[in-house]
Parts: sequence; structure tokens; C-alpha cells
Amino acid sequence: MSATIIRRARPDDADHVVRLVKALAAYEHEPEETVRLTADDVRRDGFGERPRFEVVLAELAGEVVGFLLFFHNYSTWEGNAGLYIEDLFVEERARGHDLGRRLMAAAARSQRARLEPDARLLCSPGRTAHGHVAALPARSRRHRHPGGNCRRTLKEYIAIGGERVWARPLTS
Repeated sequence: MSATIIRRARPDDADHVVRLVKALAAYEHEPEETVRLTADDVRRDGFGERPRFEVVLAELAGEVVGFLLFFHNYSTWEGNAGLYIEDLFVEERARGHDLGRRLMAAAARSQRARLEPDARLLCSPGRTAHGHVAALPARSRRHRHPGGNCRRTLKEYIAIGGERVWARPLTS
């Protein structure tokens, strides 16, 4: 089995993020030109003193093959903070290595010091994280927002990932 690593994106990963967003667009049958994101956008908005989003990357055999982009949100319905999963994508050649689930666990684990354990992870409408949320046991899909988004708690994703998912600790 090839070595897999889950890690936080760095500014020098901006080109990988853009490439994977374009691959996600292709996967969703959207023309590449609909993606206006640039590496400069990623560096400006994803890093620095006040990042607007965070990215976790998956590597397989030394190549970046997947990503999860998320940011903080606040539920006025539930009165608590959470994470909004904007995009989750793993290249077809890297599927079957549990990378999507591990990316979700990494995002949850990276935020456990900032959020309550019962904070929710919310996915973009129509994107149940490419099956990673919907495929999980129904007992964990406790709540559905009126918009139909599947949600799980931070501690549930941390538990899903388990300590076994880390080849090494998530690092910057």
C-alpha cells in the first residue's frame, strides 16, 4: 500500500488547491472556465493573519491527490459555531484509500481546541461530501437543516477518523 499523508495546506500548495478545484468542477460536469479561483486568491485568502478558509490536503505516494476546504460558520438555529465544508474532492486514481473520510476527520480534529465537541460540520447544499456524510450510519445523521444538508458533530468525525488515520500529526 502506498504511503498516505493528511496535512494542512501551506501557501506553496496554492497551485495544488486550484488544480483540485478544477478537477472537482470537471467531476461535477462544469466547464473549467467557471472556476475563477487563482493561486494568488488561495494565498491571499487562505493564509496570513486572518484566513477566510482552511484547506487540508491528502497525499498518496508523495503526490497531492485530494483536498477539503472549510471555514467557520455560526448556526442561528442552534446557537452554536461549527465548520462549513465547502469542497471535498479526491482524484479518481486515489479513491479507495479512505482519504475522503480521513480529510473530514482531519478538519474536525484540527478544530477541536477552537470549537465545542458538539459543534456541527455542515456540507454545501447538494454535496454530501461525495457520500462521506450520507454513507455514514444513520444514527449519526441526527439533524438535517431545512435546506437538506447532512450534519455531524465535531466529536463524531474525530471518532470516525480514529488515531489510526495519522501517518504523522497534522502539521502546518
